[in-house]
Amino acid sequence: QARWLEQSSICHTFQNVRFHEQASSLSALDFSSHPLCLHTLYCLQRMADSSFESGARDLAHQFERTGDDVRRNVEMTGFRPGGWTGNHREPFLGSLLIPTTSGSSFDSSRGSDARTEWATLGRRTSLRHRTFLAAHGHRIPVSQYLTFGIWFLVLFSEYILVRFTCVLGIPEDCTDKSDVVTVMQDMQYLLFPGLVLAVLTGMHWPDRFDYVFTFKRDEPRGWYFLLTFWGFGVFWSSLHLIPSLGRFTLTEITPAFAIPLLLLLAGSVALVSWHLRTAWRHNSRSGFLAYLLSRLAVVIFYSMYIIIKLADSENVTFHFHHYAFGFLAASLAEFNHPVSMTLLACGTAVFVQGLSAYGADPIIGPHLYRMRVPSKVSGEPPLLSPAISQQAVNFFQQVCDLSTTWG
Repeated sequence: QARWLEQSSICHTFQNVRFHEQASSLSALDFSSHPLCLHTLYCLQRMADSSFESGARDLAHQFERTGDDVRRNVEMTGFRPGGWTGNHREPFLGSLLIPTTSGSSFDSSRGSDARTEWATLGRRTSLRHRTFLAAHGHRIPVSQYLTFGIWFLVLFSEYILVRFTCVLGIPEDCTDKSDVVTVMQDMQYLLFPGLVLAVLTGMHWPDRFDYVFTFKRDEPRGWYFLLTFWGFGVFWSSLHLIPSLGRFTLTEITPAFAIPLLLLLAGSVALVSWHLRTAWRHNSRSGFLAYLLSRLAVVIFYSMYIIIKLADSENVTFHFHHYAFGFLAASLAEFNHPVSMTLLACGTAVFVQGLSAYGADPIIGPHLYRMRVPSKVSGEPPLLSPAISQQAVNFFQQVCDLSTTWG
């Protein structure tokens, strides 16, 4: 930003000034002449002390009165200009405009030959400061809808890849997805919890999205994320080819799986501790609390399944599917760091692999029973009925005179 200000001929008034001394007199200046001055105003707001805030609010009121003509000629998007590395810390002035040549957005009303392209510095995200916007001041965040769509396509690509491995017999106990109803249930869970995961991990923010999906030669993070994401889904499916690991479950703790369980527990504690430490060190206190409480809300939600099972263990079955574990693990990964990005790729891969290979089976449900009817042909095994509820079992026992057993 400093280099950009030095090259600006419009806002040169603010070059080489001591911001804390000039803050009190800023409200007397006219910022309606050109929107480029708003970028300077934002830089001043970040550098000045708290005494600058009152003057900045006066300027915001002034821009709200005089800036309508400027706003009519620009397209408001959520993309930040090239080189902006802000960590969701937005100015309280709302959407500030600066020129950019990155092509992130442009004025569609000025034709394709427009030499000046515009992008917003960011959308206001704080609820503590008032937004000085008049009627119709909200702009549709095109970039956020675009990132949501791309994120869903990434999840869907893993879903298709796992279904392809199922055709090859990896894993060998894949659920049959020839029924379109079953596929639509998977898509429903892939869409809505998948988008919730995008919000929890910040993937709907353009700067966060750009960090993960960067395909530059010197910054190939996008290739690393996609290859890790796709590869770990196939790797998780391949674990079921090992008989001992294929029977591993988080629902039943047995001595035979003590070592994998301890390794999983140790890794979980290490990753949770690292992410909490990162959230504390690189965010404000309110940001850390937002991160902590939002993750606790997800954990409490899934813990309710355990409470329901304990309250009615005889009539309720419980199975903590690995797609839920993958969702919980990936929800931690909100930071621009290789560790966090790797966890996001691996956790999301487990989440999608579980949905694709086995479906979005419920974590809790009623106990189901099967009716065994002796075969009329000697030497053949008994016939098994479809799974039915306890109420259906009671009905058959009271009404029907069958030589049956239940299991």
